[in-house]
Amino acid sequence: MCGIAGLIHRGKTSNIGAEMTSMLKALKHRGPDSTGYALYGTPEGAYVMRFKVAEQDEMRKGFDIQRQVAERRAAVDQRLADYGAMVASKSEVTDYASRYTFTYEGDLRRLIEYVEDIDG
Repeated sequence: MCGIAGLIHRGKTSNIGAEMTSMLKALKHRGPDSTGYALYGTPEGAYVMRFKVAEQDEMRKGFDIQRQVAERRAAVDQRLADYGAMVASKSEVTDYASRYTFTYEGDLRRLIEYVEDIDG
């Protein structure tokens, strides 16, 4: 079962990433889909995206899932590059999820729909 978390800050800056991470961790008990995708902006004007390319229980199902995860991660990288997103940092949060910090000047909705279309 999934859950939804969100923040609205009016005229105030804070560590949105830390706040969202805390909220998503609080939802973890709801199931593996509870933290599959997150996107938020930073006070500096960058975006942070957490993207899951597999489910936790899938990771126990053999070697082919490792290949699929690598292909899906490569697809995320390629799609960000296709739209001109400038990736400042990328880290593997788990063996099936990544965290990107990037800047982007185009239509954010189109970029995210393109990236979000990747299996995961």
